Amino acid sequence: MDKFSVYCHRVKKALKAYEQVRELYGASYKGLQDTIYRKAKPFVEGHFTLAVIGKTSSGKSTFINALLGNRSLLPTAYEQTTCTLTEIEYGDSLQIQVEYGDGNIKTFTDAAELLQFAAIPTQYQHLPINLINKLILAGRSENDIVKGKEELGKQQGENIDENLLREYIRSHSADNIPTKVVIKYPLPESYKGWKIIDTPGVSSLGGIEKETRDFLNGKNEYGYNNVDAIIFVNSTRNGIQDKDFKEFVDQTLLNLAPEARKRIFLLITHATDSEFMRNKDSSMEFARRIFVEKMKIKSERLICIDSICYLFVLYAKSCGKPISSFKKKEVPLDWDPKVWESCIDARNYFRNALEEKDKEVNNENLIQLCEQVSGFKKLRVQLDTFIAEEKSIAFSQLMKFINKDISAMLNDIKQKKSILEKSVKYESLEVLRNRLNEEKNKLDASKKDFNETMIKFRNKFSKDPINKEFEEFFDKILLIREKRTMREVQLGAENILSEVEKKKSDITEDLLSTIEKMWDKNCSLRNVYLPNIDFQSIALEVEQNNTYTEGGELEGYETKKVKQKGFIAGFLRLIHAGGYEIIYDYNKPIYSPEKTHFDEAGAVHEFANRIYKEFFEGMKIFVEKIITEIRTICDKVNLMAKELIQSQEKSYDRLMEENQTLEEQMKSVAAFDLKIDKIQGILFEIENKQ
Repeated sequence: MDKFSVYCHRVKKALKAYEQVRELYGASYKGLQDTIYRKAKPFVEGHFTLAVIGKTSSGKSTFINALLGNRSLLPTAYEQTTCTLTEIEYGDSLQIQVEYGDGNIKTFTDAAELLQFAAIPTQYQHLPINLINKLILAGRSENDIVKGKEELGKQQGENIDENLLREYIRSHSADNIPTKVVIKYPLPESYKGWKIIDTPGVSSLGGIEKETRDFLNGKNEYGYNNVDAIIFVNSTRNGIQDKDFKEFVDQTLLNLAPEARKRIFLLITHATDSEFMRNKDSSMEFARRIFVEKMKIKSERLICIDSICYLFVLYAKSCGKPISSFKKKEVPLDWDPKVWESCIDARNYFRNALEEKDKEVNNENLIQLCEQVSGFKKLRVQLDTFIAEEKSIAFSQLMKFINKDISAMLNDIKQKKSILEKSVKYESLEVLRNRLNEEKNKLDASKKDFNETMIKFRNKFSKDPINKEFEEFFDKILLIREKRTMREVQLGAENILSEVEKKKSDITEDLLSTIEKMWDKNCSLRNVYLPNIDFQSIALEVEQNNTYTEGGELEGYETKKVKQKGFIAGFLRLIHAGGYEIIYDYNKPIYSPEKTHFDEAGAVHEFANRIYKEFFEGMKIFVEKIITEIRTICDKVNLMAKELIQSQEKSYDRLMEENQTLEEQMKSVAAFDLKIDKIQGILFEIENKQ
């Protein structure tokens, strides 16, 4: 079982145990359950999400097929395929669901049927299908789209045939343009908890589509990354040491936020290509300079692979034949002759390599060398290491919440048992009444202390200290004036926005951590036992209350939805709708037949200045919003603390009412003992026997 599956199994067991404790303690207990269930959701659903990006014809589909051990799952050997995200996840049998632009969903049960919508017909292979489809789905007329064919051609890097463009537009509409593909398939055991996402191929000019970029950079409703790991695939046949390749990589990876780049694996495909093997050392050194030194990607995540070579090994094993028994002229019916020929050539190369090293040329050694060069075992080791590092953090945080909540319930039961035991010892109802009054007095003192502390803490977060947290970004936004193109300005501004959002998130996390420590310290000093406050859920509620969806027609641009009103949303609108989309917006170009010239230098200068001005003004509102949210969180936490203390006081009153006689008190002590034993046993199971 892989590491992620182990975590999923342990989380499910821990949740079941947590439910048992809640039931033993009392169904009314709230505690940290909202945060616990939210943080457990990715493990319960069992998805480790792996996204694959790469240049058109880089070998993405072949790589995914090899990774999952099915040579024909995704269509390959096509220069271009449709622009949708394709999700692959576990299913008892093969099922393909395709959602079209009109909302209609069709289901297929044969992988060959993917060709109906995945592969672009040969005559359209040199059209920027992605952009054209978006314009069609946006309701643009044929003539409007054709008016912009010159700019569409710039996106593709070549001139566009008008007749061909019109032919494509006339044959496509919302009801036959796919917008989402989900493939359910009986994945190998070690991939059951995975979701593989094949992204649209990156154009020859570089840059990831906005929807893909937003998905790779974004987070889901539970606060986790949409994508756990990102694999960037590039073929050795794309000229890895060429200047164009370096520029392509710069453009592609700069589309991703810095946080997303930390999750990247870089695969150099077609590792058995003869030209690459002759120059492997120099090519890999060049790749290291780009990826490791410049992009700061971990060196162990730069891996050479050969998908065809790996599939060839899997095929030989499935046939039960020695790998040396296959002949170039005996092409299997379900293999492409050229692909088969390259497999045999690689096999022969490995045979010669064994001979040169004076190693016996047998099936075992050939298989071992093929698997080693294919790189898939090394990749899986690195992915498993990554899972252990990344998911262990989320898993540990979740288990911390579960253990903390169970401990709070256990301590409260122990405290009430202790109070009753003393009353039983002295056989006096007055002793019980006095002890409970003492506890209620401690609660009142604790409430007063925490209230005063929160007032001071709330006032501490004023404009000046919050502004200081964001000073560095004003310096960074100034640097975008040094960018040479509109696209560089846009990407630079978006990356700064991403960092601003991360800083806001860090401030909130630090706030919650500090308040939680204050609350725990307060309870500890007063020696009071209370249910936990779900600080995470309070913060999430405050954020959601200040978030909504709005729709609006930006003058001269397409309708778009914005999730958050204020600085971030306004700034993003400025970046994407600054009046220069005719040339530089790769996602939703708007064309103007009246525009006959373009002053690029002037436009870049004006664009950068507008962004700086918007950033400077917007940050004032943004900081005020943060201060408001922090104060709201403090107020809600303080209110929650008061409610919990009042609830605990009432529980002491009930304890007094229900134990008026010595016999009742003795029964309650025995009942508490039974609960304590059961909860301690459950806690032991969670901590030691998963």
